[in-house]
Amino acid sequence: HASVAVTGPFTDPHVAVDGSFAHASAYGYDVDAGRGVVEVTKDAVHIADGSYLKAGGTVAAVGTVKLPSLAMDVKLRAIDVPIARALQPAQLEPSPKGVVNGRATLSGIADGDKPIVVDANVTAHGAVISAVKVRGDVDAGAHVIVRPKGAKVTIEDATLAGDGIAAKGSGDVFTDEQRIAFQVEANVDDPTAMVPAVPADIRAGHATFTGTIAGPYKAVKVEGTATADKGGAYGVPVAKLRAHVVAGADDVIVDDAHAVAAGGVVDVTQAIHVALKGKHAITGVATVTGADLALVRTTGGDALPIAGKLDAEATLAGPYDDPTVRLRAAAGGLVVQGEQLGQATARGWVTRKLLVVDDAAISGGLAEAHTDELRLQIPELVVDGHVHIEALDLARGLGDLSAMYL
Repeated sequence: HASVAVTGPFTDPHVAVDGSFAHASAYGYDVDAGRGVVEVTKDAVHIADGSYLKAGGTVAAVGTVKLPSLAMDVKLRAIDVPIARALQPAQLEPSPKGVVNGRATLSGIADGDKPIVVDANVTAHGAVISAVKVRGDVDAGAHVIVRPKGAKVTIEDATLAGDGIAAKGSGDVFTDEQRIAFQVEANVDDPTAMVPAVPADIRAGHATFTGTIAGPYKAVKVEGTATADKGGAYGVPVAKLRAHVVAGADDVIVDDAHAVAAGGVVDVTQAIHVALKGKHAITGVATVTGADLALVRTTGGDALPIAGKLDAEATLAGPYDDPTVRLRAAAGGLVVQGEQLGQATARGWVTRKLLVVDDAAISGGLAEAHTDELRLQIPELVVDGHVHIEALDLARGLGDLSAMYL
């Protein structure tokens, strides 16, 4: 639908067009509707104020395309455009959420062959992309080169800045092959809070990530090295974390991981695998050497009545928000409820609310003893089970007892 007015001399006419359309597609984008207020002379096409596209939100346009060169200089303004529509050519799954507002300029030769350059600065609100929920509003900018002939979009000097996040990157989008290849560096405060799938009992302080975002549109993988200065997991303080991470829409794999937990050295000996779909299961094996039990807290932050040095192997299984951790452990200088218990070995398993000791033995302290079943409810610290005592240091026990009455 359009109205057309032609004025001026026959040799140099002036054509004014005010038209609208219901649907259009170009460069991988679908447009719901639009309006063009255009003035045409023999030298140029002028896109006047009032021209716009509807794509969930509104993209207003003004500018000029020179004739016959087709050199263009067009300014765009995006108003509440859904991020899913802004990134439509990438066909990301799950579909991103949130909206963007901002401005961009387009320049180049609009002949469908030569590159078109886009310089954009936008602000995203309520952004959720590939299971990452960004806090607050985020400012982003990029220098983009669209090469229609090569079906390639090159993104240069992309930046992202917001509440506790700063990132930069560059890379390519191959539209015919429907894949992306992107290099990224990021610095994030409390990154685990940005991923709703991560349990609340797992937290990291400041973290960095260097790696790639690459693969087919529908199976994009994020891969790289992540570091965190400090954090915690289920009451265990963690520091100096460094790990290789591969993450997609379906799962996350963490391997080659090392950290300091409760003052001990932690190594991932079998890759930690977290399924983000289905049963949301986690599997993996890690070891810790020299952990200080006095540093361990309940998930509520309360100190436990235990001290000593621990070496252990932990095998994870079950849902990632409450995994079952099967343990094999040995402790030295063990102190429980103020009692010196000496050396201890144990096997068992633990969840967020329950510690089960299948078998354990202690020696070199108050007693020589073992147990083949002991349960500790967390955080109530209620113990249920039985202990077989082979020997008891009565001198130490009576000394402690007499001290209570003197």
